[in-house]
Amino acid sequence: MQIKLAIAGAFALLMGQQVLAVETVHSSRTAFEDTLGASVTDSYSNPGYGFVQNNAAMSAVLGETDYVSTGFNNLNIVVGGRYCAGCNGSFRLLFTSTSVTEGNGVFGVGLDVFANSGYSALVTFGDGGTQLYALPGGGSFWGVTSTRQVSQIDFGPGGNAATSGYFQIDNLTIGAVPEPQTWALLIVGFGMIGAASRHRRLAAA
Repeated sequence: MQIKLAIAGAFALLMGQQVLAVETVHSSRTAFEDTLGASVTDSYSNPGYGFVQNNAAMSAVLGETDYVSTGFNNLNIVVGGRYCAGCNGSFRLLFTSTSVTEGNGVFGVGLDVFANSGYSALVTFGDGGTQLYALPGGGSFWGVTSTRQVSQIDFGPGGNAATSGYFQIDNLTIGAVPEPQTWALLIVGFGMIGAASRHRRLAAA
């Protein structure tokens, strides 16, 4: 499926047509991870995490995701191998400077939701567009992939800042576009360029 999308996108791109963005919401971790290329998962078990840390300290432990607590100021908590901001506060995750960032974000973001009393995910994409997604209850997986990349996600009631509710996550996974897509684009692109070149040579003859 991913290769077919890449080929369709390549044809549209080379023919000067607009390529429509594709977002997919995932409820299965296995299916989500199968769509990714290189990926990084944070289990929040790194000894560098403290019980309470400010935004800069939280972001620096793995250096893969930038954390901003948007309800309470600089209040990030890692407890029992799970992350929260408060744990009754909203937070923002930014993906513009990770090891799997491509352009303005990552291809996919997925996480295990361990507690959720009314929080949603407001996703900002690499082109500046946004989409609000409902999140599952505790004990469930949620993920999103996008051909226009995921730059950041705001977690809170309606995606807004808050100091109420209860929300915890674990096993945050971020990933790049899988390699077969890139190869498919190159193969199709080179094939069409070669065909065009042959057509020009025959026409000149």
